[in-house]
Amino acid sequence: MSAIENVPVNKNFLSPLGFKFTINRTPGVNYFVQQASIPGTSIGIATLATPFVDLPLAGVRNTYNDLDVTFRVDEELRNYREIFDWMVAISFPDDFVQHKAIAAARPGSGKGIYSDAILTILNSARNPIIDVNFKNLFPYSLSDLKFDTTATEVNYIEVTATFKYQSFTLNYLI
Repeated sequence: MSAIENVPVNKNFLSPLGFKFTINRTPGVNYFVQQASIPGTSIGIATLATPFVDLPLAGVRNTYNDLDVTFRVDEELRNYREIFDWMVAISFPDDFVQHKAIAAARPGSGKGIYSDAILTILNSARNPIIDVNFKNLFPYSLSDLKFDTTATEVNYIEVTATFKYQSFTLNYLI
């Protein structure tokens, strides 16, 4: 095969600015998302021992890295509270009643333990081309809200929510 035959159809590079992120359960967070990523993934490797050399065998188990989403906090902390209250309900720190309501929520109601999310990737013309669908995610970490009176300019507060999820799929829209 010659170099002329090996030219990609689309020669545009992927821009890190072209995305939209939506968590079904947290509409207040969605508008303020500053950073999101497609998490890394790895597969486990089994080893087949032989008298001469150990042979690696692929495909034992797929492991997904955590999903980190950074968003700006609105001045009434409503979007922060969406994640915070979700985490409190999952963890039932005071009594079992807190967890009972979230566990009993009807799937798809937006009030359960898990939610689905979509990272939509945009092309150079800002049109959606790929949806990365996250299935059954839940937050397990929320970073600090840091206030600082020594700052010389306004740097709006951002926090990072870290999620676990069951799996994700990439779906082409074009």
